[in-house]
Amino acid sequence: MDFLLFLLGACLASFCHVIGYRLPIQQSFLRGRSHCEKCREILQPLELIPLVSYIVLRGRCRYCNAQITPLAPVIELLAGCSFVVLYHMHSFTIVFFFGVWFTLLFVTISVSDIYYQLIPNHILLFFGIGIIFLSFAEPQLMLMRLVGSIGSFTFLLLFAWFSRGGIGGGDVKLYVLIGAVLGLPLAFISLFLSTLIGLVWFGLRRTPQKQAIPFAPSIALASMLTYFYGDIFLNWYYL
Repeated sequence: MDFLLFLLGACLASFCHVIGYRLPIQQSFLRGRSHCEKCREILQPLELIPLVSYIVLRGRCRYCNAQITPLAPVIELLAGCSFVVLYHMHSFTIVFFFGVWFTLLFVTISVSDIYYQLIPNHILLFFGIGIIFLSFAEPQLMLMRLVGSIGSFTFLLLFAWFSRGGIGGGDVKLYVLIGAVLGLPLAFISLFLSTLIGLVWFGLRRTPQKQAIPFAPSIALASMLTYFYGDIFLNWYYL
């Protein structure tokens, strides 16, 4: 079961990578074959196997020898591991399916933000509809999700206004979904952790200070950590 879940997570993450890469530039993610971004050579099916292809090709295009970004295999690995951990923690309960949906959301918006510093509304709307649909399986938590969503959005909207752009509009809207899944105060723990991760990433990157740094990957990692271990963080805080 672990292998099948890992494979499923890696394959779905690979597809979400394509969506996150193509949708912001209005390319179809259903039509058009994958190709090397350098030489434009069409990739064959054996070159598209999640994780395996990158390892076999040693991270380089076999046509032009250009280096392939490690982003795709890293995301596929993390998503596959996420599926397995979710299963061991929650089996096939609604919590598992929320976690799966959360994982795919974060893969898609992280890719988009890394490449284009953009989180498209279409992506947020699609995953938001999925969250609403899953929420009907837990009607007793509807109020908690509504309060978490509105509370997170209001807080970050005020922060963006007072800081005059200290956080992007896409990130603010993203927390509407995060607040709906995590609720309060876990959404604020996610925000706190994402800020710490973002500061570390900013310190490690060798880029000009004025260059924009995508915040979505930090939010994604922080939110998944909160989803897995939020109760531990809360217990530590209240001690």
